[in-house]
Amino acid sequence: MVGVAGMELDGDAPVNVPPIRVKGEPFSSPGWRMAFWVGLAVALAAAILVGFFVYSFDAAPYASGYVSDEVYYASVAAKLAMYMFGYGGPAPSVASSISDSYWNFEHPPLAKYIMAASIALLRTPSWISYRAPSIAMAILEPLIIYLAFAWPPGPGKEGVARATAGAVAATIFPLEHIVRVEGGLALLDPYAAFFTLISLALAMRRKYLASAFAAGLAIASKETALPLALALPLFYIANEARRPTASVRKAELMLLLPIAIGVISYVPEFVFFGLKTVIYNGILLMAHWDLVSRPSGPTPSQPIDWFVGRNSMALVYTVVNGRTIVVLASMTPAVELPALAIAVYNAVSRALERRRIWDAPTIFFFVQLLGFYAAYLAGNHTLYSMYSIIFVPMTAALWGELAYSIVVRLTPAPPQARQEAPAAPAAAPAPAP
Repeated sequence: MVGVAGMELDGDAPVNVPPIRVKGEPFSSPGWRMAFWVGLAVALAAAILVGFFVYSFDAAPYASGYVSDEVYYASVAAKLAMYMFGYGGPAPSVASSISDSYWNFEHPPLAKYIMAASIALLRTPSWISYRAPSIAMAILEPLIIYLAFAWPPGPGKEGVARATAGAVAATIFPLEHIVRVEGGLALLDPYAAFFTLISLALAMRRKYLASAFAAGLAIASKETALPLALALPLFYIANEARRPTASVRKAELMLLLPIAIGVISYVPEFVFFGLKTVIYNGILLMAHWDLVSRPSGPTPSQPIDWFVGRNSMALVYTVVNGRTIVVLASMTPAVELPALAIAVYNAVSRALERRRIWDAPTIFFFVQLLGFYAAYLAGNHTLYSMYSIIFVPMTAALWGELAYSIVVRLTPAPPQARQEAPAAPAAAPAPAP
């Protein structure tokens, strides 16, 4: 069985609970402490690499202007900074194709608020003003996933396994092509992926309400994260239903809180533009927009295409010095296909063995995938590969789970711990016929 975050190591003990010290292996034991610090160094290196990759792409001559849908989001963010926030300093120019009446109501506003705040704070018309938040989020992601597995550090092979799992999960981010080319852009999808990662990390640590709040921030960034509102209560029910502390109201709250936060994010727009305008031109339009196909646009794809690198849309398609430059919003199949296999194995094994401890990454992964297919089956056949960046947090966590399982299986228990382990209780006598 794959040992996973939220799964059991021995009996029903969750992997991601505060560790128990093993007698004979004190808190200062160098082995697992070294593993924690080495793992942290790997995560820091991964974060630096992500920062290098995304900044290098953003600073390239062919990416110095608006890239792909930045023309909508960054332009609207600049307008929000000026008209809603009252900023009057240097700002990026609004694209000529964006009319004065266009405010991108068809998508939630949180990411655009953050971009607008960055524009007002950095006070420069350069691309860094609207891309800085995305770059910062991309750099933080390897560290967040590492700490989700490895913190707090613990003794014995569990501590080593946690640190190894976190380090492996962190390395997925710089290996993922879509993170390198899209992670630092002023698009809504990197914001949704970042808050999805926080929600997943908190769910792995059984911080359910905090996870629901983060899921709400993801939904407030882009509606593609809406399946999180279902994934989290499903994870809660799967793992807590048989516990005496389980609560139906808590499960309901985890369903409603993310949606409520998504709606609350519109309040500044309600005040500025009027309730009726935002509801009819925003929320209702978004519901229609996401369930129908676009008349034309980038290369469309099905969700399964994203994991094999097929039908990827172009983020950049331009000619520089007579040379055609094409940059695709594509995932890395060598990373994604094994993660998909891990998720399938986890789901099938849990279902066949009727285990009551499920892992968050598997549930989040499949609910998100089913959410995209629900939109596809409802009539939206113009899904685009740039949406797939939201799967990277789950992919990284699934790789971490595999690493955890391998270390637990291959690392023997400390001899003294084995010698002092209590004897197994005698079998209960068979009942009289």
